Amino acid sequence: MITLYRFKSAWGLPDLSPFCVKVENYLRMTGVPFECALGDARKAPKQKLPYIDDGGTLIDDSRDIIDHFEAKLENPLDRGLSEADRALTVAFRALLESEAYFYAVYVRWQLDAGWKVCRPVLREYGIDAGIPRFLLPLVLPMIRKGMLRSLWGQGAGRYTRAQIEARLSANIAAVSSQLGQNRYFLGDQPRTIDATVLAFIWSLLDAPFESPVRDHARQLGNLVAYCTRLRETYYAEPARTHGASRPVVGNAA
Repeated sequence: MITLYRFKSAWGLPDLSPFCVKVENYLRMTGVPFECALGDARKAPKQKLPYIDDGGTLIDDSRDIIDHFEAKLENPLDRGLSEADRALTVAFRALLESEAYFYAVYVRWQLDAGWKVCRPVLREYGIDAGIPRFLLPLVLPMIRKGMLRSLWGQGAGRYTRAQIEARLSANIAAVSSQLGQNRYFLGDQPRTIDATVLAFIWSLLDAPFESPVRDHARQLGNLVAYCTRLRETYYAEPARTHGASRPVVGNAA
């Protein structure tokens, strides 16, 4: 049995991190049996969540996890994918994971309204992780401060809210345009890029972070239909879960 170590479900999503949702999407799309556990970043090779335990082999970074299974499975999702579609996979994965992600982090962590939504979920995770309750009022601001430093270093933290919203809206419009009326992102069958697209668009549509970007995305009928269709296809059954030993708050990738 594969064990997926992640954060925790939140806001009706499988996980508060789109990278954890991405890996779960992939495992469900391929039919790989797995169970979920509360993650301990200290046990991950790169001290990040998610990571998996595949028969004693630990693999983290969502991209490396998917590459691991694509090389291992008899019928990988990207089998027979054209070079042009492989190029689109690389481009849109980077668009969502290396650009849109940081804009979303800005909304969640830098804006006070977003932090107000994030903080209770992180507090619950901290309690589940075994952090003493009396320390949480000190720990959570420290985590936020670290995230803001990362945003500043990456660059998104230096922009105005209007700039962030304009750039994220452009990202989402590009995804909608490429999707068109396809059943899946690249056509009639699921590919690895669908694990990423579903994770990020689902998080944008359903997580309770009010913004003009979310309002815009909800008006893009093909994105809404895509998310609904894939959730109904792959999330009809809940994931199996089990406990994990005193995990700590970690990074996502």
